[in-house]
Amino acid sequence: TAIGHNLSPTNPATSGIRKATINATSDQRRQVGALCDMLLIEVDSGRPWRKADHAFHGAIYDASGNPMYGQLLRNLDQALERSGSSPFN
Repeated sequence: TAIGHNLSPTNPATSGIRKATINATSDQRRQVGALCDMLLIEVDSGRPWRKADHAFHGAIYDASGNPMYGQLLRNLDQALERSGSSPFN
């Protein structure tokens, strides 16, 4: 599945997520959880979700301490915007 592929250990984003889970402070973990909840509310309601998605992934980036993850996020965001597709469909 697409989700299974996205979580594959060979996916570069997985490294950033792994680092975030190891490096995150308690406050960062709470923030990521709250932002994930907010993102899912936006998606489930059918409202625009990009701002919430950016905040959620930005919090993971901050917790990861990995500048490469930030570049990956920017590239993925630009690709999604150009394609007009949604990972939530």
